[in-house]
Amino acid sequence: MIIEHEATSRALDRRSGADVTTDAIEDILRRYPKVFQVEIDRAVMFLSSAPVLQRAVLSARPGMQAKIDRLRRDHPKAFRNGSTGYVLVGLLSATVILLGYLVSGIG
Repeated sequence: MIIEHEATSRALDRRSGADVTTDAIEDILRRYPKVFQVEIDRAVMFLSSAPVLQRAVLSARPGMQAKIDRLRRDHPKAFRNGSTGYVLVGLLSATVILLGYLVSGIG
C-alpha cells in the first residue's frame, strides 16, 4: 500500500538546511510578539548571525521586513555593535596614520 504523504515528506527533506531555518524563523516572526522567549531568542540569534543572503531572503518575503524591524526595536541590545569592532577600527586607523607618517618622514 502506498501512502501519498510520504512523497511530500521526502520532497521537504530535499530542501537545504538554510531553507528550513529561514522558514522556521519566518513562522516565529509571523506569530511575533505572541511567541515564547525561546523562540524570540532563536529569531534574534538568526538575525544577528546568519549569512547576509539568508537574512535577505527572509526580509524579502511579504510582511517580514516590518516584523524584523519590530523585533529589532523591541530588543535593541541584541543587535547593538560590540566595542571590539570600534577598537579594531581605531587601531587600524592609528596604524595607517603612523605608517603614513613614517613613510613621509623617510623620503
